[in-house]
This record gives sequence, structure tokens and C-alpha cells, in this order.
Amino acid sequence: MKERFILQQHLPLAHMISSALDFCESMLLRSDMLYPFALICANNEIHSIFANDEGQLAHGAMIESLQAQIQAHKNIEPRYASVLVYAADIKQSSIPDTDALILTITDSQGHNTITLYPFTRVKSGIKISQPCTCDFPD
Repeated sequence: MKERFILQQHLPLAHMISSALDFCESMLLRSDMLYPFALICANNEIHSIFANDEGQLAHGAMIESLQAQIQAHKNIEPRYASVLVYAADIKQSSIPDTDALILTITDSQGHNTITLYPFTRVKSGIKISQPCTCDFPD
């Protein structure tokens, strides 16, 4: 488990976040592209959700599709936690562009956090760096 990459406020969801990061790492070893996906934890069971991609959805539409599926699960089981995952390029004027994994984490109380995990490609795979986060009140 990538415990050193789990922020203190996310420790109750450590297993789900670590599973998402492991899956990202595995996929990025095989491809330059990471398609958005989500994990939902309800009744102590983790389920994965993938966008219904028929080769025609842009990444934004895939993320919206996943958000709708997460919302549908929330209507069935109000006390759930979810992690929506996608990749992005981070551009800042003072530093070189950076690849990052973006995790939108919703805990069982409905509190949302967006956490960025910068990563770089190395010979042996990818190297995930320490995360930074933003909290958003509902």
C-alpha cells in the first residue's frame, strides 16, 4: 500500500486510494493514456466504474458520465465513499509542465477533496510524487 502518499484526512479511505494509485501505475506502464475511472465503497465493498466508451467520448464526457454513475449510486446508498480518477497536465508559468493523477475523493459524509498526485515516467515505470490537495465545501 502507498501509505506515504495518503494524506492524513484520507486515512479512512487509504485502501481505496491506494488501489486507485496501483491501478493507475499498472495502466500507465502499458499505455501513455489513462482513461478516467472511479471506485465506490459502499457497505465495505469496493466497486470499480468505467465510462461506457464507444471510442467517441472525449475525456470530459467520460468524467461527466462517471460523475452521473457515482450520483446514481449515492441515490441508492447515501453513505458511500468514492474516488474519481483521471490524468491531467499541470501547467504553471514558473516550472515545467507536469503530469498528474487527479483524484476527486468524496468521503461518506459527502465532503469532497481534489488531490493531485504528480508523476514522472522513469525507466522502471512511473514515479508518483507527494500529493497536494484542495478542499471544496458542498
